[in-house]
Amino acid sequence: MLAYSGFSAGHKYVRDVMADPAIAGLVSNHLASAAATLGDLPGADLETYAKELALRLENPHLAHATYQIAMDGSEQMPRRQPMTAKRDRADILRKDSDGGFEPIVLKKSV
Repeated sequence: MLAYSGFSAGHKYVRDVMADPAIAGLVSNHLASAAATLGDLPGADLETYAKELALRLENPHLAHATYQIAMDGSEQMPRRQPMTAKRDRADILRKDSDGGFEPIVLKKSV
């Protein structure tokens, strides 16, 4: 997500992506969402871990190219896609009469 959105926004390196407040906010939200799927892990401070990870990604001395990461992503994503994403997708899709999937329209309560 970081490499794709960063490259699309014109950022050459991950450090540049993390300097973009809008995308850095997406990364922060993504890390918090991922942490929420883990539940309570005794001895693990996931909030601190996310902050330390963000600091590593911001490191101005590292030149991780967003293009290279994004290009590798199509091969890496299927192996790294968390099971929660599959469960979430199952929650918003249902099988149609042809055996395919159709989106379930979610309505907000007023």
